[in-house]
Amino acid sequence: MSVLNHRLSLIGILVLAGVLRLALLSDNPPGLFRDEADKGYATYALIETGKDSSGRSWPLQIKSFEAYTSPFYHWLSIPSIRLLGLDIFSTRLPAALAGTLACGAVYLLGAAWSSKKLGLMAALLLAISPWHLLFSRWANQGILMTLFIPLALWATWKCLKESADNRMTLLGWVGLSGILWGISWNTYAPARLFIPLFMASIFMIQIGFSETKGADSLRLFLSGLVSLIAAGPFVLDILMNWEETQTRLEFLTGGQSFSFGLFMKNYFAHWNPMYLILNGDANPRHHILGQGQLSWTEVVLWCFSIVGLIKTRGTWRGWLIAWFILAPIPAAITNEGLPHALRTLMIVPAFALSGGIGLAWFAYKMAKQFSRRTAAVILSLLILSQSVFTGYQFFRKYPNNDRVALAWEKGLVDAIEWVEETKIPGEVCVITGIVEYPDAYLDFVLKPDPRWISEGGGYEGYHLLPTGKPIDPRVLNSPGLYLERSMLGGKPSNWRKVQPTEDFLKMDLYWRLYRVIEK
Repeated sequence: MSVLNHRLSLIGILVLAGVLRLALLSDNPPGLFRDEADKGYATYALIETGKDSSGRSWPLQIKSFEAYTSPFYHWLSIPSIRLLGLDIFSTRLPAALAGTLACGAVYLLGAAWSSKKLGLMAALLLAISPWHLLFSRWANQGILMTLFIPLALWATWKCLKESADNRMTLLGWVGLSGILWGISWNTYAPARLFIPLFMASIFMIQIGFSETKGADSLRLFLSGLVSLIAAGPFVLDILMNWEETQTRLEFLTGGQSFSFGLFMKNYFAHWNPMYLILNGDANPRHHILGQGQLSWTEVVLWCFSIVGLIKTRGTWRGWLIAWFILAPIPAAITNEGLPHALRTLMIVPAFALSGGIGLAWFAYKMAKQFSRRTAAVILSLLILSQSVFTGYQFFRKYPNNDRVALAWEKGLVDAIEWVEETKIPGEVCVITGIVEYPDAYLDFVLKPDPRWISEGGGYEGYHLLPTGKPIDPRVLNSPGLYLERSMLGGKPSNWRKVQPTEDFLKMDLYWRLYRVIEK
């Protein structure tokens, strides 16, 4: 009966996580960010031609704007985009599924480290985490870290605990852990620094504190060797495109030379209570407004976890501490948008696990002071209050905030679709330069032949203004269509607003389409 209850509880948590991540996925976050549009069309190009925008066949690093990125999110998007077509839902679906499965991965890790109860509590906290929820609902490769890193840790722990007598099973765990570490390393650029540091820390912890340090060191060495083999082709591809990698790194560092003082300043910015508890990431795409990156419940339980860690045993405690210490390092060597919630996304499962420890300790203390039923009611109300507050902030307030709408380019996809319905044959539409990379949105909506785009072909019927340049009627007043942000009014009398149909009325709040018939 206990086993059945645990399974039903896990299924319930996964269903909750899935509902929170899939509900209204096309509409919230509102709009579509340019990185999402680029990923969607790049995957569409792979499906149609087997090549990315640079013309490389099934590349191990996919060109995205002016840099190269990991291909894993694109590969995982192939089934949804092939089956459902290229749209917002199919582009975001892999992130939602990865976020849901990450709750299951955290359960496996918590159960292996300590108990099934810890696994369930950690999975529940991750399912309702505001930090994790938001990143589970838009197309970003960072969310894959929260799935594959816990899985790699789980397989590594099982590898260390497997009896030497079961050689084939032991080799299976060694191989699986190595493959998962190799995948984790290549999920997202920050993981390429975090994973080697984390693996080295685990090795030193086991050598220093494990009672079976000899066997552990051999198994970890073999797992690391498998991870090098798994990641080897990607490493070679990065080295072959080193100039592009350097260009991306220079942008992230802001052109500033590296110094220890700057690194420490950036590092501790990610531990600022104002960031974690009150304000969150300044980028509205990276945090749900009205709270910090963590909910108050997570913060309280994280504090309780310190006591819980002291009262438990196992080298996994050192793994968890190392996880917290190392996670901000990749973001700290950059100098753009700090503190940065996306580049430190790998830390979120660690907060869920430590919160689970705090919740377990808190439940134990409550049960001693009150009856088990009373303790259960109090804890349920605590979790429910966080869930309701986060749900209200995200599903009710977040998509209706103007700053959020601007960050997600809300209405732009609808606006381009409206242009396509409105255009007269031969008519040209001028798109404002206020929006960055409008070509990514044109690719996403129009779905031009990827071969034509990779050869530098343009977009028939469209004229894109330089980035940052709005439409100036004193210069651009030839007959045609003009797409501009709705906040920029003051158009001449010969600029006639094209009134959208009922299906595009929401677009009109953020974008306006004008037609000029004569100068």
